[in-house]
Amino acid sequence: MRNRRGDNQSEHDAVVSASARTYSGWTNKGFKVSVNPNGQKNQFVGTSESPLYPDVVVWEPQSSGSSSGKAHIIEEIETDDSVNEQEAAQWSDYGSLGISTFNLVVPASRKNDALEIIRRKAISGITRVQGYYVRNGRVEFEL
Repeated sequence: MRNRRGDNQSEHDAVVSASARTYSGWTNKGFKVSVNPNGQKNQFVGTSESPLYPDVVVWEPQSSGSSSGKAHIIEEIETDDSVNEQEAAQWSDYGSLGISTFNLVVPASRKNDALEIIRRKAISGITRVQGYYVRNGRVEFEL
């Protein structure tokens, strides 16, 4: 778990919630949307021996009421202070899982920095790097 400054932690958690809401339509198709904000461990990906906890997990339960299943989308949310090479090791771990969609969500002002780190470290498996803004207390995502 990283140590974010308090203002960045609240921003991070707001972006996690806003991003998870963008998948609300998936629940009508039988998928679940789980979040792991602020170091919480609500839904993991990978193996039970080496679980990883991305910020947003869109997954398909094995059966009705199941707490395990197949992840289809994961998202990792970064803030201004966490777009760095230390966090890139985690991006690499997520990218190596082979999940069909792995989105890295970063402040729009740091998107080029994230792309440069991904290029320099040759991180694979990231489907999209999406920027976000916080305006008037609201989270907005780049199209």
